[in-house]
Amino acid sequence: MPYDTIFFDLDGTLIDSKPGVTRSFSRALCDCGIDAHPDSLNRVIGPPLEDSFKTFGLMGDTLGEAVVRFRRYYAADGIFDFSLYPGVADMARGLAGAGKRLFVATSKQEDSALRVLEHAGLAACFTGIAGASFADNRLRKEDVLRHACERHGVDPAQGCVMAGDTAYDVHGAHALGMPCVGVLYGFGTRPELENAGADAIAATVAELHAMLA
Repeated sequence: MPYDTIFFDLDGTLIDSKPGVTRSFSRALCDCGIDAHPDSLNRVIGPPLEDSFKTFGLMGDTLGEAVVRFRRYYAADGIFDFSLYPGVADMARGLAGAGKRLFVATSKQEDSALRVLEHAGLAACFTGIAGASFADNRLRKEDVLRHACERHGVDPAQGCVMAGDTAYDVHGAHALGMPCVGVLYGFGTRPELENAGADAIAATVAELHAMLA
């Protein structure tokens, strides 16, 4: 069916943010006395930030401090260490130009997501940006999507679709009755997306663009 409202995950779907995110995450772990192997950091992009730190055994006040330190490091020198996946700029401009309403739904904080999109020159393509908020207990993708829909008067079950690279995106979309296209060029895997019940899978940005057009 045609979609007129499209929600995009950010990291792993629109941008490759691995360098900036993993460096900031590693520094926060080091401050907490954990020297993580670089390969173990591949899994931290996509899930809620608190969940990622919990996989390294952080809890309670130490977890909260790690989150604060990550955000400080990321805002200072990690946020712009990213690249757009090839074809993303053309996709975003093409879909917006065709009258689609585009949103970003991300585990990042909203101000960080806006800075990224402005730096990439794509902020004008998006009707809105919804991000995680620890203060508002808005941490899961389901909560982020619900927040976006309520803020902008969107019925998630009518003409909407989510595009993302992990099971978190699929589960979040399905919780609101929204289909989800999984993408393989990000940080998730085909088995992860298939097991989560992705409604379709795009191997490339070009395939995703064709599905959403």
